[in-house]
Amino acid sequence: MPTVSGNRKDGWYTFLLVGTDMDDGNTDTIMVVSYDTKNQDINIMSIPRDTMINESWDIKKINSVYSRTGNSIDSLANRIQKLIGFKPDFYVKVELEMFVKLVDLVEGVEFDVPQDMNYDDDWQDLHIHLKEGVQVLDGEHAMQLVRFRRYNEGDIKRVEVQQDFMKALIKECLSIKHWGKIKAYIDLAMESVETDLDSGSVVWFAANVLGLNGVAALKMEDVNTFTLPGDYWGTAWSRDTSQQQSYVTIYPRQVVELVNESFNPYEQKVTTSMLDAMSILKNGDIASSTGNLRDTRHNAIMAVQRGEAYYDSDGKVVYGTPPAKPKQDELGNWYIEDEDGYIVYTDENGEPLNSDPSLPPDELGVGDPIDLPSNPTDNGQGSTSNPGNTGTGNTGTGTPSTNNDPDPIQDQPEIPDPVEDEPMLPPEEVYVDTSVMPDGI
Repeated sequence: MPTVSGNRKDGWYTFLLVGTDMDDGNTDTIMVVSYDTKNQDINIMSIPRDTMINESWDIKKINSVYSRTGNSIDSLANRIQKLIGFKPDFYVKVELEMFVKLVDLVEGVEFDVPQDMNYDDDWQDLHIHLKEGVQVLDGEHAMQLVRFRRYNEGDIKRVEVQQDFMKALIKECLSIKHWGKIKAYIDLAMESVETDLDSGSVVWFAANVLGLNGVAALKMEDVNTFTLPGDYWGTAWSRDTSQQQSYVTIYPRQVVELVNESFNPYEQKVTTSMLDAMSILKNGDIASSTGNLRDTRHNAIMAVQRGEAYYDSDGKVVYGTPPAKPKQDELGNWYIEDEDGYIVYTDENGEPLNSDPSLPPDELGVGDPIDLPSNPTDNGQGSTSNPGNTGTGNTGTGTPSTNNDPDPIQDQPEIPDPVEDEPMLPPEEVYVDTSVMPDGI
């Protein structure tokens, strides 16, 4: 009996079952299996290969974890834990070669192929040609069946076909006519399957399935298949491929309900807070239920595409409206248009001119040139046109006067203010007292 730890349900064991694709090393078949050895119940949950996970790389599909982490099953198991709330006890990685040998060992499996399947890929050396209908599939044709992807219903149909064929294969393996092959099953598994189960544990599980450990043999009606609950029709932009990628995003509450009922081997219940559920927002952004998104670059790129951000000269994303690029008029002056459509003259970098930016550089108060007279020789009398000051006009330039002449303005006598209420006579009515006038006036 395998050794496990923790506060567990009696006789429950869980497994991570993966199948690798031959073309890129991705784990395109991922299943979580629970086995209640006391009640002889097996539950199988398929995890779609397109399930979105919280990763820093661009295409965040669960099937990429194994190859992206150096073929690490432990890394894949850790990501699975974030999707379902617990880490499976053991793992079993099956190569397609072993799958083909097992089907041939039971002399084929009868299966109802759901549609005509025709696909050729010389680069992968993959050629699929199957007719719709009930037929006995040998190992090679069974491999074609589980690798076929061109369904109108998308990847969810591929998962369904894989589950149905696995149940048919289990049924054939458990058929009494094949009981004599139990040792051959175990030998094939130990030769062709990568697992952390030792040979003794493999034998113990096989004996339990066949009812040799004091319990009734497993019945096919006690083998149940499920698919991870989620939205199977999501898409998100890929910066690597410059096109939309299909994704499955999980429904946390439904996942928790299914896991606690049929897969969780622990007494402690799984809660939604234990999951890292990704979501795709309507504006193209992505988010994590944990609030900690590992790929912040994705949302920055989406903000640029929506016009909410731009790339600066260093290639960094800056949120906000990008500065307008200056244009040149027919005279070669740089300018931009403000929010109201008015022209603002700038330098070639788009910076507004220091003086009035509404005028072009050749109209910024330069005017026509003038010739200023040279300063007159200082003769102590100052300029005749501007006493006490040399220079021209009222610009305040020139050499100050050094004479002592009274200021023509400051030394004038003050003119008294008119007496309040004293009537003013018009000029033609002014009277002069001639008795006081000098003779001859």
